[in-house]
Order: sequence, then C-alpha cells, then structure tokens
Amino acid sequence: MKQIVYVGLKEIKGDNVAQTGFTWTRGQVRDVDDEKANKLLKHPMIWADATGKTPEQINAMLQPELRVVEPTPVVSLVTAEAPTDPFPVVVPAEILAGVRKGELMTVFLSEGDIDAFREFKEARAKALSEPGPKKTGPKPQAKETKLGLDAAGKAKAA
Repeated sequence: MKQIVYVGLKEIKGDNVAQTGFTWTRGQVRDVDDEKANKLLKHPMIWADATGKTPEQINAMLQPELRVVEPTPVVSLVTAEAPTDPFPVVVPAEILAGVRKGELMTVFLSEGDIDAFREFKEARAKALSEPGPKKTGPKPQAKETKLGLDAAGKAKAA
C-alpha cells in the first residue's frame, strides 16, 4: 500500500488512470494498493508518492498554481526587404481593443506616404481655417410662369 497525493493543477481530480474510484482535492493523500499506485505514478505531474512525507514536503510537491496573465499585445510585421523575417511590434492594449471593436482602423504607410499624409493634413487644416469663397455668378431672376409673367413679375400683354 502506498500513499498517493494529487499534485496537479485542478482543484479536484478524479482517477481516470488506475480505476481506484477515488476523487482527490489538490494536496489530498489517499492510500492506494501498489499495483494501482504504480499506474498513477506514471503521471508525475498529476500524482506523487507521499509515503513517509511530512505535510510540508507534500506541499512542496504540488504543481505551482496557474494564474491568468494578460498577454502583451504584439503584432508581427515584415518589410519588403525581408518578407520572410517578421519582427514583433508591441501595440498598447487600448489600441488593439479599439481595432478589434472597429473603432480604429489599421493603416500601413511607407515613409513617403507619411510625408504626403502630413502635407495633406496641413493643406486641409489651412483650407478649413480660411473663409469660404464668395458667391459669384449671375443674380437669381424671376422666371416666366404659366400665368404669363415677365422676368420682373409683371403681367405680359397678350
């Protein structure tokens, strides 16, 4: 008979290897016959031999608990000179979230495109800050209607 401890990552684990019928909680020790214990011990990331171990030694055998870590948003880019050699670029999480929601749009510009875009923005800002063009052209005139009025709105002689 061996003492087997569940050292895996889940809080509760049922035996699906040796058919002991046991369900363990993390760190729990159970007496298991040698044949079934040997089957369990073939999975050292899940079960361990706790025979003769102190509680402190058993706790030291437990797999470290996993915690959720938010990944750093990274996109991979390639250059025309090295199309098969992508390099990572860190993107702030807020920007990536905005792109995913459709609130932001991704645009890739070359250096020449960036310069042209800056010039366009400056020209547009200048045009929007200046007063609009004065209205020029012919003055509106009254049109002849079905009632027989002339351009001045007087009745025509018949």
